[in-house]
Amino acid sequence: MTNKHRWHGALLGATAGVLGASTALGDAIRGRCTDDQLTTAEQGKARNDWALKCEYITQEDYDYYQRKGSYIVFDTVNAPTSVDAACIPNLVPLAPCPIGCYHPQTELLFDGGELPIASAARSAMRVTSMASDSRPGHLALEQQDIEFFTVGATRKPLHWIRLADGRSLGVTHDHPMVLDTGIVVPAKRLSARDSLLTTAGPSRVVSVEILPYEGEVWNVQPLSETKIANIHVASGVLTGSIRFQNQWASESFRLWQRARIDVDDL
Repeated sequence: MTNKHRWHGALLGATAGVLGASTALGDAIRGRCTDDQLTTAEQGKARNDWALKCEYITQEDYDYYQRKGSYIVFDTVNAPTSVDAACIPNLVPLAPCPIGCYHPQTELLFDGGELPIASAARSAMRVTSMASDSRPGHLALEQQDIEFFTVGATRKPLHWIRLADGRSLGVTHDHPMVLDTGIVVPAKRLSARDSLLTTAGPSRVVSVEILPYEGEVWNVQPLSETKIANIHVASGVLTGSIRFQNQWASESFRLWQRARIDVDDL
């Protein structure tokens, strides 16, 4: 089986309970992704580094998992997340698990209309993103073809962000959010003194409440690998795709050098 087939098999298994096609394999994968959940790109890379060193995955697997923002799990054991850890013999690799971001009922723009992300995964749609012709003074949106959705089970708290204009959304701690300055930061860095960029303009963060959560978290990745195309709209708030917390996690990014973005034309 090729690494691509393994990846898509894992995604189908992981989403089986949501999409109504539950299988024993899918349930096993979902259970292991929950029990052995890694929440940051650094942890995922460290797991994959260890698995590569111990010859549980190939270099081709490693490169593919890193590009897709996933990490390998095993059938019964939570493997180390340090490349320096000793190899454990006779483990059975099960599947790669994705790192999700959104609460399943978070509404994103798909083909220009709002839809809960878990519902959008059931149909062939395009995700709405910042357009390539956006510039200081003009924020435009366009539709992007979707490469894949990710879904992972979690027992980790969610950051519930409430804005002054009444918008709110629940995301994982490292979900990429766009400040009104254009800088992309993880949700864990937000505080009440910040403002986020929305489709109606900047809106001040009123509160960030960290609440226990057990369930699924979702994200979507467009085919385009340009950073602008990976800025999406969730509950009217500009946020980053899964690429920002995985393959671009170590990079700083700002949409424009100008401090404010005019959204009056949206």
